[in-house]
Amino acid sequence: MRDHADAFMSGADSSSLARVRLVNFRNYEDLLIDLPVGVTVFQGENGQGKTNLLEAVYFLAFLRSFRTSRTGDLCRVGADGFHCSAKIAGALSNDSLELAATCSDRQRKLAVDGVELESRWFVNQFNCIAFVPEDMSLVKGAPVFRRRYLNILLSQLYPDYLNSLIAYNKILKNRNAVLRNPQKFGRAAVGAYDELFARHGATLILYRLRILQKINVLLGENPVFTRDDLALAFNPGLPVNRKDIIDDHEELRLRLLWVLQKGMARDLERGYTCQGAHRDDFDLVLNGGDISQLGSEGQCRAAALSLKMAAGQIVKNELGYVKPLVVIVDDVLGELDERNRVDFFSNVTGKGQVLVACTRLSAELKKLNPTVFEVEGGKVRST
Repeated sequence: MRDHADAFMSGADSSSLARVRLVNFRNYEDLLIDLPVGVTVFQGENGQGKTNLLEAVYFLAFLRSFRTSRTGDLCRVGADGFHCSAKIAGALSNDSLELAATCSDRQRKLAVDGVELESRWFVNQFNCIAFVPEDMSLVKGAPVFRRRYLNILLSQLYPDYLNSLIAYNKILKNRNAVLRNPQKFGRAAVGAYDELFARHGATLILYRLRILQKINVLLGENPVFTRDDLALAFNPGLPVNRKDIIDDHEELRLRLLWVLQKGMARDLERGYTCQGAHRDDFDLVLNGGDISQLGSEGQCRAAALSLKMAAGQIVKNELGYVKPLVVIVDDVLGELDERNRVDFFSNVTGKGQVLVACTRLSAELKKLNPTVFEVEGGKVRST
């Protein structure tokens, strides 16, 4: 793990997350906290709000939680909405950036430096990689979790990918609505979406194929396991062998159009689009076998960490000079042996900004001389 993470965290950051404000977010009624550059530890008993604070940082990066798909769950009990904001401060200049998100059942307002923006322009103002217990879903969960991993990584790296993802999801929703009611809209209305569906779908597949190749290179050069080999195998949501998926946008577009036309009758019968980029997946192969079936709990946890480490390294390499990278670590090392825990902390905590939530300060963390905050009942105090 050592070389892999060294590359991940090498290089000086030009800016950092300097201040966070939470109002009615989870169990926080009103919190204002200044964050230092380097390693910050939020320590406390379970249920006090440590993870909630990390979740708020993640929400400001992606407008989603790593724990729930329902934004309403983030609102404090009894409140009708929540607010979270952050200041990104430049380390080499006096420039700063203010992010603010105010959400309720009725509306959501997003602003950067006081200017209201749509979500696509609000997200990714800073880069964020989260190591959280939910990462085990990358190994043992449904395909949607692995697609989400790719979507979050690629959306940080490439605006074109994010634009195609938004467009594809909108087209898919509309196409499915027509499929559910063909008597009203007619068969021709379904085909009206196919060209855009194929074009944006081909973009998603192409980017996913390329990023998986990059991740595999990193896993091969810097294996997490001492004696084991981990690799990712693309499993496309198209009726073709994975080896037949080539790095050619036009070929993929034509393939998707063919799939839509051939599957029209089945789509109409079932009322939804059965095949396409929204069905993409990838397999995790450990020593030639399916890790979800053959791997131990420790190996599965290490594999999930390695995927996140690879994502962090790619983001750092491609965008580290432009935006800060905030690394979130929330109680993910329990199944790892002592050597891997030491390697993880000694390497992930380089010159980037790292936020850690834990019940107690471990020996590995103490060696890092972190800034420590005590969290209790939605209150945070410096120790």
